[in-house]
Amino acid sequence: MRMQHFNGANEMLGQWIGTEHYRLHCVESLPDSHHKEAVLEAIHSTLERRTTASLPPIAQPNCMICASRRAKTAVLKFLAESRHSAALTRLAA
Repeated sequence: MRMQHFNGANEMLGQWIGTEHYRLHCVESLPDSHHKEAVLEAIHSTLERRTTASLPPIAQPNCMICASRRAKTAVLKFLAESRHSAALTRLAA
């Protein structure tokens, strides 16, 4: 019976974390302001407290937005001068 209580509590914490995570992305889209900064700090604090409150650690939600931020981006450099084929230049002219 006690184990069921922990599973139910962790499920509720997981749902709460998911809701806060969604709220985080909603607030991130707002224009920059002191209010936005305060709300973001409150959300981060709540997420930290909720994730440490569970006995077995709760995994962070799978989120495309967060995953894209973690992905490494490749920066491509273009050559300073373009090198055209003489055949292509004659056809274009």
